[in-house]
Amino acid sequence: VPIDRDAAIFAITDALTDEDLPRAFGVLHLLMTHGTASLAIVGFLASHYRALMQVGAGRAAGQSEDEIAKATRLHPYRVKLMCRQIGRIRTGRIELAMVSLAEADTILKSSRLGDRQVASSRWMEQVLIALSRGQRLRVPQSPAVSRSL
Repeated sequence: VPIDRDAAIFAITDALTDEDLPRAFGVLHLLMTHGTASLAIVGFLASHYRALMQVGAGRAAGQSEDEIAKATRLHPYRVKLMCRQIGRIRTGRIELAMVSLAEADTILKSSRLGDRQVASSRWMEQVLIALSRGQRLRVPQSPAVSRSL
């Protein structure tokens, strides 16, 4: 059964907004089990949070959902869902998520995770924990930890 990637990313970000890590982990593991790479998931999440920033800026400017959809070239239904999501996200969390996802992207690209799914899965769980708590990602400092990534 194919996975609807957009629905999965919405499910992860909804779970993170609700601070429901078990649900976020469940969707993460489903994506990874179906062959979605960690780096791709980070990219999908970054794209989603970037779109949330755009939708939030449109709302702050007093634009309607239709106006936001036209300006951002996002599907109107996606804009509607994002407007709901934005209303539940704490101030500053979207920007912090973008910083953490950029850090995760750099770490994943510079690590030796490769196809080591268990290590990659654990690292992605750490990314989701940071996003859920509204914290910056803790970048490993010691060479031993960096090698295990």
